[in-house]
Amino acid sequence: MTDEVFSPGASEDYPLPDKPPPPRPARNISYPRIEELKLANGLRVLVFQDERLPRFSIRLGVECGRQDNPVENTALASLAVEMLQEGTEDHTSRELAEAFDRWAIQLQSDVYLEFSSIGLSVLESHLQRALELLSELLLRPVFPDVELEKIKVRWHSTLVAQRAQSAFLAREMAFHTHFAGHPYQRIEVSREDLATAKRDMVRDFYRDRFTPERSLLLFAGPIDLKRAGRLAERFLGDWPSERKARSKIAKPPVWSGRLVRLVDRPHSVQSRIQVSGSAPARPSRESLLFRLTNQALGGSSSSRIFLNLREDKGYTYGAYSSYRSHRLAGLHLASADVGTEMTVPAVREVLHEMERFLQEPPGQEELRRSREELIGSLIRRMETAASVGLLEIQRRLCGLPADYYARYIPRLRNFGPDRVLESARRWIGTDNCLITVVGDRTLVEKPLREFGPVEVFDTHGHRLD
Repeated sequence: MTDEVFSPGASEDYPLPDKPPPPRPARNISYPRIEELKLANGLRVLVFQDERLPRFSIRLGVECGRQDNPVENTALASLAVEMLQEGTEDHTSRELAEAFDRWAIQLQSDVYLEFSSIGLSVLESHLQRALELLSELLLRPVFPDVELEKIKVRWHSTLVAQRAQSAFLAREMAFHTHFAGHPYQRIEVSREDLATAKRDMVRDFYRDRFTPERSLLLFAGPIDLKRAGRLAERFLGDWPSERKARSKIAKPPVWSGRLVRLVDRPHSVQSRIQVSGSAPARPSRESLLFRLTNQALGGSSSSRIFLNLREDKGYTYGAYSSYRSHRLAGLHLASADVGTEMTVPAVREVLHEMERFLQEPPGQEELRRSREELIGSLIRRMETAASVGLLEIQRRLCGLPADYYARYIPRLRNFGPDRVLESARRWIGTDNCLITVVGDRTLVEKPLREFGPVEVFDTHGHRLD
């Protein structure tokens, strides 16, 4: 008897094909139906009824983000959200933490540029407990001084570490330059503002801006709209309405011209390079088309910028472009970390790929790959009830149409090379861009003059002679 080894490969009876079959195109997604009602105080209640698990995701979205911070203090929005769980009229921060642990309630809060989000995840059997705690946090916070001081100590070290990160410094320079004088430039909390923030400032900011008519409450789980409305009325019906008129934020101007800005990091052995420019606003009809354009240019490891700087030139481990879209404007940023000696060649290659994109737009295969990457990303974001809830909150607070996700895949498939080229010519150009480098001034300033006059700043954004 001979020893035979089983092989899953080809055989005479079942030969392997010459090449694997092409992937089947993704079918259109079935975006769930979201039902809605409004309470007397203006709070909008949304329901995504999902019977798959006995678990709830509760998401509160508020139209208040970092852009709403007053000019005199950029820390208030983040502090207001953070301090909600640090003490109420009924419980201390320790007692609140013990209650969340006791009932296995997961709490997550985030402050974005244009809105804030507070999320709870809880078993069906503890839903009312979770809503009791959420009501207590929103309606009866006390913002204790002692907890504020603890937060200041914790955050101070984080902010110091943040300024040691070249990616943050480059992104900060882009927002401060493209949106100079506009609320969109408030992407960070300064240490000075954190130190001067007072308990009364945080409390007044919260009371003025975190109000029911600015808010959405979404239930995702085994619940219908009628029950969700009763629960929302019971626990949040007493949330007081807004007492002062909201000021409208003007649309920022579209960037034009070329600037070269260097953030000096002495003795740095690497440079962070970044080329940025204006892009469509999130609700714009051009937004999805530009998302596909950016994906082909630098959105993944199969994109042109990545293949050039990493695979061909070997300048970096990764080079990508991203699209930051907001309600009033957007930015596209192409960036990479490279050795100091490769700073100028890397910038040169990014600009080359942007120019080449206008002369040689992506073909059908490039666009197919980019489309599938975007579709796959969206499908992954719809895997759970909680993630669908966050998508819906973002869609509404960012001003996207009701059928945005339902039409996402068909619209992507309708964009051919001509439309992508049209988008690129409108938004991607080397004459209207900001070139930012974070690196050692003594080594890179003079070579960078190849791209134009160089303005130099320190890591705190102060201009240097």
